[in-house]
Amino acid sequence: MHHLAAGGGITAPHVRLRDLARIYGPVMELQLGEISHVLISSVEAARQVFKTQDLKFAQRPSNIATGIITYNGADLAQSPYNAFWRQLRKLCTLELLSAKQVQSFRPVREEQALEFVREIASASTGAVVNLSKRIFYLTYGVTSRTAFGEVCKDREAYIPVAADIMVTTGGFMLADFFPSWKLLQWVSGLKARMERLHRAQDNLLRKIIHDHRMRKCEDGDDRNVGAEDLVDGLLKLQRNVVDQQGFTLTDKNIKGVIGTSSATVEWAMSELIKNPTIMKKAQEEVRHMFGEKGKVEESRVHELSYLKLVIKETLRLHIPAPILIRECIEECEVGGHLIPIGTRVLINSWAIARDPTAWDQPEEFRPERFMDGAIDYRGTNFEYLPFGAGRRMCPGISFGIANVQLPLANLLFYFNWELPNGEKFESLDMDGTFGITVKRTNELNVVPILRYPIPVAV
Repeated sequence: MHHLAAGGGITAPHVRLRDLARIYGPVMELQLGEISHVLISSVEAARQVFKTQDLKFAQRPSNIATGIITYNGADLAQSPYNAFWRQLRKLCTLELLSAKQVQSFRPVREEQALEFVREIASASTGAVVNLSKRIFYLTYGVTSRTAFGEVCKDREAYIPVAADIMVTTGGFMLADFFPSWKLLQWVSGLKARMERLHRAQDNLLRKIIHDHRMRKCEDGDDRNVGAEDLVDGLLKLQRNVVDQQGFTLTDKNIKGVIGTSSATVEWAMSELIKNPTIMKKAQEEVRHMFGEKGKVEESRVHELSYLKLVIKETLRLHIPAPILIRECIEECEVGGHLIPIGTRVLINSWAIARDPTAWDQPEEFRPERFMDGAIDYRGTNFEYLPFGAGRRMCPGISFGIANVQLPLANLLFYFNWELPNGEKFESLDMDGTFGITVKRTNELNVVPILRYPIPVAV
C-alpha cells in the first residue's frame, strides 16, 4: 500500500504505478492489502491479457462502492462474466446502443448543443466562463434526456446525484483492499455514504421507471418509436425478451444500465487552448464546412477529418479509464509470470498510451500522429485503449463519440477563446485528478469571443 501512497498522496495512482513499472518491469506483482495484484504496463503484456488470454481475464472485480451502486453487479459493467452478462451485452450492443439507436438521438444532441453554446454566448463581453461546469451539465443533459426522455420531471434531480456517485466511486479505497476488515468500511464512512447515494439514486430511478410504465399504459402502442428513450427500450426488452435459459431483465438491471459521462470535451478544449496552432487548424476546418450555413449540423460532423484526429489524440493523452481492472478466473501466464485464480490485474492504459517505445514524442499533443488511420479505438491496437479491449470492452463507443464530436465542433465554430487576465496559452495547467475518469484538477475558466451569431433554433 505504501507504494501507492508514496509522495504524500499527491501523485495519482496511474502515474505512481507507471513510475514503479519503470523500476520493476512491465509485468509486476503487487500485494495491496489482502489482495494480490499484477500490474501490466506494456503493449505486449496488454495484448496477452486482452487477446491471447482474454477469456481468462473476462471477469471485472467489484468493490464496495460499485457493488452498492450497481445493485450488486446487475449492470453491464460490473456483472460477473456468465450467461446473463453475455445476453445483457448482446442486448445493449444490438438494441440499446446500436448505430440506429444512437442516430435516433441526434435531435436531442443538436438541441442540447445549441442551448449549450447559447448559454455561453449570453455571458457579457469579456466575462469569464467556467467551461468545465458547462460541459459537465451538457454531457449529463444529453445522457439523461436520451435515457429518460423529454418529459421526465426527475431528470434534473438525477444529475447532481449521478455526479456525486462518479466522484465517490472513483479511485482506490483502503477498505477495498482489506475485505475481511468489515469495521474499516464503517470507520472510513465509505459504505454509509454509498448507501445514502444509492437510496437517492434508487428513489429517482424508481420514479422514472414508474412514470414510463404509466405513460406506456396511457399511450398504448401509439407512441412514436423515434421518440423512445433508453428506459422505453429497456422496458420493451423486459416485456419481450425471455430465452431458453430463463434470461429476463429485472428493474434492478434497468436501473443499473442507465447513464455514464465523459471528460473528453473538457480535455480536448484544454489541449486546443494550450496549442493555438492546432486550435486554429481545427477551427478553420469547422468554419470552412459550416460557415455558409451559420450553424453546425451533426449530419456532416463525421466529415471533419481533423476534428477526428483531435479527439483521438485527446483520448490518448487523457484516456477516460487510466487503469483497466480485470480478475483472473483461470490460472495462466503473462509475460513469464504465473497468475493464480483470483488475482486482480491492473492494466495501466494511461502509461501504455505514453510509452516512448510505442509512441513518438508521447507527451506532446500531436493529432497528426493518427493521420494514416492505422490506429483506432476499437480495441485491436493495444498501445491505444481508450475504451478498453477484449470481451469487457466498452459497448457504447458510438454513443460516447457522438456526444464528443458535436459539442466540440460547436465550441470551435462559434467562438474564439482567451484565458482570463491575459494568461498565456502555454501556461495553462493540465493537472488531472484520478477518479472514475481523470478530470481536470482545476476547472477550465476561459473568455469566449463570439465569432458567429447563435441560431434561434436547430
